Amino acid sequence: MKSDFLSLIYDNAPDVWKLIENIHISLPVKELTGKQKEVLFLTAVRLCTSQQIACYKEKIDRAIRKPLTAALESIRGKLGYTLLGRSK
Repeated sequence: MKSDFLSLIYDNAPDVWKLIENIHISLPVKELTGKQKEVLFLTAVRLCTSQQIACYKEKIDRAIRKPLTAALESIRGKLGYTLLGRSK
């Protein structure tokens, strides 16, 4: 293999949940669909805009924003229950 070992480990969208240290955030990310993980990875780790991802995937911008929004809502919903439990 000619690629860098660290980039091989950390440049993997399906395993993006392994990069998150907080277990309360990591588990909801692990439960996302593959498409949602990929869009979340490109947005959060690669810092790509939805327009850039859409251009790369040859899709429209809405086709990228929809799974990203669903992923973020899923994570926020599950994180809300954790925070509610901690506040009590």
